[in-house]
Amino acid sequence: MSSMFGQILFPVDFSPRCAETAVQVAAIARKFRSKVTLIHAIGDYTNVFTPDAPSSFAWREWLLKDAEPQIAFFGKPLLDQFVIERVVDDGEPADVITRYAASHPVDLITLPTHGRGLFRRLLLGSVTSKVLHDCACPVWTTAHGGEATDNGEVRTILCALDLSEGSDCVLDAARKVACGWGAELRLVHAVPVPGAIQESMMNREFALFLADTATGHLQEMQKRLGTSYEASVETGEVAQVIRQTATDCHADLVVIGRGRLRDYLGRLRTNSAAIIRESPCPVLSF
Repeated sequence: MSSMFGQILFPVDFSPRCAETAVQVAAIARKFRSKVTLIHAIGDYTNVFTPDAPSSFAWREWLLKDAEPQIAFFGKPLLDQFVIERVVDDGEPADVITRYAASHPVDLITLPTHGRGLFRRLLLGSVTSKVLHDCACPVWTTAHGGEATDNGEVRTILCALDLSEGSDCVLDAARKVACGWGAELRLVHAVPVPGAIQESMMNREFALFLADTATGHLQEMQKRLGTSYEASVETGEVAQVIRQTATDCHADLVVIGRGRLRDYLGRLRTNSAAIIRESPCPVLSF
């Protein structure tokens, strides 16, 4: 268990949201005995020049020099015992993150999302979206409004399963994470039945049929993997079902899969951004 998240990549922009995320990163590193790399991207500065501006080389050097003391002190003393490297690189943040993750043995990327209050359901940071799409390793995204527990501890985990061919791996990963935290694990599957289908008795019966079928598949999966977690199957819009279930069970973490989906019921990939936007707690996607 100690090596599941042996190497954590923590991109930082020195914002208050990153400072909040550092608490969660410290909790993960402490629980899984992880090493942490902090990385900061100075951004794309090639289009900011005027005829009177310094050369791009001089500007790059200034930005790098300005960022070095900030990253040197970021997370102190909270992350001191875990950080093994502090990296400053030039380029767009998403490109810097994906490039580093592809060339180093990164086991987990931790990212704060963007958007608060009224706009939380409309916004998902472009950096987060690109990292979720381009990086193969697990990604831990924080809750939009900072609803995570104050000390970053995880006591209850909700694993959302779409019953696609990759669901066994997602459940197995969630089980390992729950064991690492010593947390309670619950399962949920959302049957994405449009509201119009539920208007007539016949269509309500069809929705119940889909739910019963999904329940059978979920039971077969648990039997196959030797688990017996509390599980629920709900009909409705996927992100809303997961949000409500996470709220009802006071989940501290939602686990989802974002691999390629091929089955009719396999829709978490297309809903992953919505799930992250709507979740009342951090989301760990495999």
